[in-house]
Amino acid sequence: MVRLLQASLVTLSLLAAGCGGGSPGRLEGSAARIYGGACASSTGEEVTIYSGRTENLIEPVLDAFACETGIGVAVRWGDSNQLALLISE
Repeated sequence: MVRLLQASLVTLSLLAAGCGGGSPGRLEGSAARIYGGACASSTGEEVTIYSGRTENLIEPVLDAFACETGIGVAVRWGDSNQLALLISE
């Protein structure tokens, strides 16, 4: 459980940094190829994603979503069994 919390905090930090960097309010790297527009202002809303996929494959998609919509993304990474148990709780 601690590992999931740490992964969520790291992911949220990366999402917050994703709209910073070179051009203010724009993504960089793989996420910029998915969404090249300016980042929206935060809506104050957040969605939680449960993902059993590799972080480096899914994270750019989530970064692009957060940037385009202004909706924060919290991610719970794990294998399918761990995530099924977590969801059932």
